[in-house]
Formats: sequence, C-alpha cells, structure tokens
Amino acid sequence: MPNLQNKRIIVTGASKGLGAEAAKAFANHGARVVLMARSRELLEGLRLSCRDPEKLLSLAVDLTDMVQLEEAVAKAKEFL
Repeated sequence: MPNLQNKRIIVTGASKGLGAEAAKAFANHGARVVLMARSRELLEGLRLSCRDPEKLLSLAVDLTDMVQLEEAVAKAKEFL
C-alpha cells in the first residue's frame, strides 16, 4: 500500500468486516481516518487497536438518519 501520510479518509461500516480491515490498513499507513458505524464500542476498540489512535476519530452514527449524518460529517470535517 502506498504512503498515506497527510491523506484524510472516512470509512463507513468501519466497526467490522471489510470496513474495519480497510480502516486499519489506512491508519497503519499514516492516514487520518474517521470511523463511522452504529456500534460505538466496536469503533472505539478498533481505534485503540491502531498504531496511532489519536489519528482516528470514531463516530457512532446511523447513516439513514440525516440529522445524525449531518452532525457526524461536521465533526469529521473538524477532525480532518
């Protein structure tokens, strides 16, 4: 995987499966990553398992709820 230093990535469905694996790979190659999914506990566990957890933000959000989604995007923009 190429160097992802200074890249900014949002991963939805990041709590498990392919989303979690992609998020870990991005983070471990230097990207700042926002993790989004419904499970706060799984997201936080994933964030803490990465090399530099301070470069990740975990946001529990139901992407079908437009109010939650808008709030999450605003937080992601601020973090990234």
